[in-house]
Amino acid sequence: MLKKQPDNIDEIPIFDEAVVYLRGEYWQFRMWLPKENKYARKSLGTRNKSTAIERGKEFYLELLANQKAGKTYFSLTTKEGVEKYLKYRQKHLEIGNIVKGRLGTIKTHLDHWLDFIKRDYKLKELQRTDCEDYFYTRRTSNKKRPISASTIANEQSTINAMVGYLFKHNETLIDGFDFPPIPKSEKNVEDLRRECFLPEEINPLVKALYKYIDEGKKDLSTHQNLNMVIAGYYFLIAMKTGLRTGEQRQLKWSDVKLEWINPKPK
Repeated sequence: MLKKQPDNIDEIPIFDEAVVYLRGEYWQFRMWLPKENKYARKSLGTRNKSTAIERGKEFYLELLANQKAGKTYFSLTTKEGVEKYLKYRQKHLEIGNIVKGRLGTIKTHLDHWLDFIKRDYKLKELQRTDCEDYFYTRRTSNKKRPISASTIANEQSTINAMVGYLFKHNETLIDGFDFPPIPKSEKNVEDLRRECFLPEEINPLVKALYKYIDEGKKDLSTHQNLNMVIAGYYFLIAMKTGLRTGEQRQLKWSDVKLEWINPKPK
């Protein structure tokens, strides 16, 4: 039943639970939502009474279907949605599913998205096409050093992971954005793999590290020398495996076995 009964000829009941009413020149929709203890209001964008009634009925049925599916009408902002998702990912950090550096990267990605979409945008007003210009905007945001295509692709993946999570919790009406494919011209070799040193660049570094390690091995009874050896091997493993810092910190020495294809540099 209506919380407030129509009180004049410019208020017309819709299925006994909502009304369309005239405000100024345009018709509006109003419906009381008991579960949210608020009115759902919407401009019907027409001056025509018959059109307003038809649009009101359509919106009523849409609201009713969403309510039965457990979806709320009132929406969090994009900023609040990001905060909710980060709290969820914080739990993953606490149980060891992700490392602190990964959570920091997620925060950075979503902060860039908030700069793009704006922080006060309603989550339930998001459309799948709202991020069509995300790649172009991020790519041109730094004139001196354009952001790589792989970086933007990773950001887009993080954004859609968050939207998918919010959709499952009835905070959005979409489960992801339709990001346009990244142009092939934007993809180069460095976007498809991690940058690495060339042999002529890395050999001097390897020699210097072995020298550093050998210096520390002269007396392992001191903390300083022991730290030299550990740090030296840490960097050698990183150079040989390409592991990220967070990934490598999860390793134990029992997980590592060094097998050099070439003899130790002299």
